[in-house]
Amino acid sequence: MTMPEFIPSTDLRLEHAPLSTANIHDISRFAITFNADEVGKEAWTLNLDSDFSTLSLVELRCILYVEQRRWNHYHRAYTPEVEAKLREIVERIRGLL
Repeated sequence: MTMPEFIPSTDLRLEHAPLSTANIHDISRFAITFNADEVGKEAWTLNLDSDFSTLSLVELRCILYVEQRRWNHYHRAYTPEVEAKLREIVERIRGLL
């Protein structure tokens, strides 16, 4: 599987973001279009317990990216709770575009 190209948050458009109802594989591939260099150290403290309604597009993408990388590292499928949160983040991202 080839890695998708980075999409800078400033260039992100609605057509780049999958629907929140999309296959979780599509959401995972979207997550890795984020370039982690876009955020400072403070963003790495954000997590799935953060209040998504107060976060910026870059912060939301950072959480999505970190979770995708975490679960990929352990070679495990997302739990239903994590998958629901990832879908919520994607929905929020789409709402910001």
